[in-house]
Amino acid sequence: MTYCTDTGYCKNALRLSKDADILITECSMKTNEVSDNPIHLNPELSAKIAKESDVKNLFLMHFDASRYISVESRVEAEKSAREIFSNSYASYDGLEVEV
Repeated sequence: MTYCTDTGYCKNALRLSKDADILITECSMKTNEVSDNPIHLNPELSAKIAKESDVKNLFLMHFDASRYISVESRVEAEKSAREIFSNSYASYDGLEVEV
């Protein structure tokens, strides 16, 4: 399991997550939104890391509350990530995953 929070797309994220069963990334930015501060990811960049690292499953978390104001907006993030990496999931409080 690889847990990458508050990081942008970078070589270290790829290296740390290589062949992981589970990759957990923050998803502070909305679909196609890019920050001037390269320490946050959007769903597409999270999925890109997952795909290039050959992970089995991607879990998006740490959604910015000012951007993701509803469950539906998190589901939209999941859909955007799945266009790049099919095993993408929007995490929620209390989620349990069996590996």
